[in-house]
Amino acid sequence: MKSHRFAFLLATVPLLTPPALAQFHQKRSFHASLGAALGGHSTTSTFTFHLLGVDFSKTQNDGAATFTIPVQVGYGLSDAFSLGFFLEPGNYLDSNLTRTNGLFLYGIEPRFYAVNKERFAWMLGLQLGGTALRITDNGGGKTKESRYSGSVFGMGTALLFGLSDRIDLQLHFRYIATRMPLRSYSEDGKSVSTKDFSGELRTSGVAAQLGAGFRF
Repeated sequence: MKSHRFAFLLATVPLLTPPALAQFHQKRSFHASLGAALGGHSTTSTFTFHLLGVDFSKTQNDGAATFTIPVQVGYGLSDAFSLGFFLEPGNYLDSNLTRTNGLFLYGIEPRFYAVNKERFAWMLGLQLGGTALRITDNGGGKTKESRYSGSVFGMGTALLFGLSDRIDLQLHFRYIATRMPLRSYSEDGKSVSTKDFSGELRTSGVAAQLGAGFRF
């Protein structure tokens, strides 16, 4: 009789134990996403001319819009934390309508999942890396090309909505700041020495991003 009772208890324990809750993000999970982002930024351009040991600087404040295609990949180091990288090509549009621009951001991306439910997550993250910008100016009868590269710092938050076990919809909001010294300058395809002048472009602004994510 006692053996029957023991067998009955063993059979009912799994039924009484609540199932483990699935989470949107888990340790050793792999995440990838593709999106589109629009941003608005304040810009500060500083050009310094070096003449006979004396520096003359000119600073201009402006604004710019960006359109980028963020590609993000991450790996779960724990149920609440992931580490990955991002690649983000796009366009940089300032107030000068005679310019065409190419922008590229890249770096590492640590993420913390503050809310981690089965079909919903609220994520906080950082972006640390580099950026490159090419500005081609076709005004004034000459084609002038400036190339900048430097650092990027970003921090943001995202809402992630699970559409299925593998696919999700993502809405990101980010603050982004860059600092890019002038690396090279050319006119009509001919390189111009920058020993007598230097430049730097600083930007800061916000971007909204909509994308699709995939979990494995």
